[in-house]
Amino acid sequence: MHLARYSIILTLHQEIFCTTVDPVTPGRTLTSVGAALLLCLTIVGCAPAQPDRTALNSWREAQEAAARGEQVIDVLSAESESGVSPGTAVLNLSGAQRIGAIQFSCYGDATLNLGVVAQAGDTSISKNLGTVECSEGTLTIDGIELFGDAEIAQLEVIGSQPSVATAWVAALMLP
Repeated sequence: MHLARYSIILTLHQEIFCTTVDPVTPGRTLTSVGAALLLCLTIVGCAPAQPDRTALNSWREAQEAAARGEQVIDVLSAESESGVSPGTAVLNLSGAQRIGAIQFSCYGDATLNLGVVAQAGDTSISKNLGTVECSEGTLTIDGIELFGDAEIAQLEVIGSQPSVATAWVAALMLP
């Protein structure tokens, strides 16, 4: 009796797919290993394409520069990686103030979940703003709807669970 063990391991987006084959006969070995390889190739073929890092970084730098202006309080940005902890940026404002709007944009064809956490005095305001489609362009979020008349001392913007790696930029606008 021929006893052999073959392990096929595929790492894809920080998830490990593993199959172990204990073939009984040489013909079955080829069939089992071939089936496992076909499964691996199918998984890889269906994985979303990751963006070009140089293009992503260039986009982020250009968006940060373009977002600065007279009506802008400040600009936050971060990268969000698929399968990794969320891209988060925190801004401590020099003095508490009202936020008129947040202009949010993200790179490429990714989708991601957007959330904000604001600190106004002793009150923390958390909002899940839902899924953002990066290909739809800049999203303007009404700051008065989000925070009312609260004067914000700290704002955290969170871009989580992206479909592929992306970068995002959020410009905080005066009321």
